[in-house]
Amino acid sequence: MNIIDITPPPSRPEAEFIAEDLLACVNSELGRRIENHTISFHKFWDSTETPDAIAAAMGDKGKLFIMTASQSLNDIGTLAAMVGKTLDDAISPEHYVPRREITFVGETIVLAPPAEGFDAWGKPVV
Repeated sequence: MNIIDITPPPSRPEAEFIAEDLLACVNSELGRRIENHTISFHKFWDSTETPDAIAAAMGDKGKLFIMTASQSLNDIGTLAAMVGKTLDDAISPEHYVPRREITFVGETIVLAPPAEGFDAWGKPVV
C-alpha cells in the first residue's frame, strides 16, 4: 500500500535523446579542437627544446604542421562566428599567436631570429 502515488515523468521521445547527444557533440568537439591546438602550440613554443630544434626535427613536414595548425584556427574561428563570437572568444591569442615570425624554405619551417631582448622561445629575457 502506498500513501502517496508518485506519477513517473512522461518518457521522452528517442529523437530528443539523439538530438541532445548530437548537439552536445558539437560543443565537445569544439572543446577538443581548442584543447588540441593549445597543447600543440605550447609543445612547440614552451618545451625544453627550442622551437628551432623542433622545427628542424620536423624537416620537410614542418610546413604541413603549420598549415594544419592554421586551418585548425580558421575552423575554430568559423565555428565561433556561427554563434556571433570571434576566434579570440574561443581561444586566447597567447595560445595561437607565434612568438617569432614563421617562414618556409620549401617545406621546412624557418623561424626568424628572436627579437632583441627575447630568448629562443620568443619570451622576454629578464
